[in-house]
Amino acid sequence: RATGSEAAAEKLMHELEGTTPEQVKEQEEGTAELARTLEQRVQEQQRVCGGLKEQLSRMESEKAGSDLRLRLSVWRQQLEVASTEWCVLAIARRFIQETRERYEKERQPAVVQEAQTFFQRITAGRYTRVLAPLGEERLEVEDARAARKDLAKLSRGTAEQLYLALRFGFIREFGRRSVPLPVLLDDILVNFDPPRATAACQALIEVSQSHQVILFTCHPTTVDLLRKHAQNCQVLQLGEST
Repeated sequence: RATGSEAAAEKLMHELEGTTPEQVKEQEEGTAELARTLEQRVQEQQRVCGGLKEQLSRMESEKAGSDLRLRLSVWRQQLEVASTEWCVLAIARRFIQETRERYEKERQPAVVQEAQTFFQRITAGRYTRVLAPLGEERLEVEDARAARKDLAKLSRGTAEQLYLALRFGFIREFGRRSVPLPVLLDDILVNFDPPRATAACQALIEVSQSHQVILFTCHPTTVDLLRKHAQNCQVLQLGEST
């Protein structure tokens, strides 16, 4: 059964009949020696394989390092180019900014320049400039510390004072180019504190030197203020029904 066939069994029996125990032991020892020799060869081949793997890994590492050095060199060149470009753009930006600041300080529209004078007077010097930024459809104001503010950051009273100054600036500039027309105003001092209301009255008196000014008001304090500061102020009191 172990041999698998009758012919194989007969062959095995024949070999066993012609073999002594000493021969079997001798063959066993020879086979063990051959196994030890093969095991040594396997270990030696494993050491060789390990060395080859280490060499291959070192070669791959050197290649990776070479690639990294190449990439680093490329990045340094790109950084140098970008740095030069940044320097050029930074200098150009600074020149443009200085030119823009100079334009905004020296070449503002005439209406804005006139309004600036009135606004500075009405705010008692707290705000010194009215600026129309170049290329933008908005206004900014600059205080005595050269800090700029957008109109949205102004109080309601200060914003109304700025709008009044702009109206005065437009009136004065328009009067230079055309026949001076009467100026009609309606309670423009309602949201002004007393010092700025007084300053606004003085600005209004200055406008009245070149234009006829008609001011409507329902506040007696405004009438008293105008009477106090305007020499030729005429007050016409209308009835409630009128």
